[in-house]
Amino acid sequence: MIKLSSDGPVVMVDDNGGDIFFVERCFDASKVNNPFLSFRRGQEFLAMLEQVKSGQKAMPALVLLDLNMPGMNGLDVLSTVRADPFFNVMPIFCVLTSSRDPRDKERAQALQVSGFFTKAATMEEYISFFDALVA
Repeated sequence: MIKLSSDGPVVMVDDNGGDIFFVERCFDASKVNNPFLSFRRGQEFLAMLEQVKSGQKAMPALVLLDLNMPGMNGLDVLSTVRADPFFNVMPIFCVLTSSRDPRDKERAQALQVSGFFTKAATMEEYISFFDALVA
């Protein structure tokens, strides 16, 4: 299982505000002490990464990325991030999705994602997911 290796933020990129709200509540109930940031669009997340690159923001410890977003989808975001050598050191990049299409998993793995997870249905599943990230 992946472990958080820094105190940088845990970032969620998902166009569904309800999913963000739910996951953030589960995150708050977990043992993880890192800050939580969320973005509703891939472009907003990429803008934040430019601030990371310039030293204004901390490198994310974990990115939870939805694949199915309008405009720039999760695979587009992942591809853009992985194309920049600066972010090859990003410690963890997970993909959270409701997709069960094996091709999505294959594409994400080809882009060097550290984990591929389907969206959990219960608070307990998310809390367990987050708790497992702490060493």
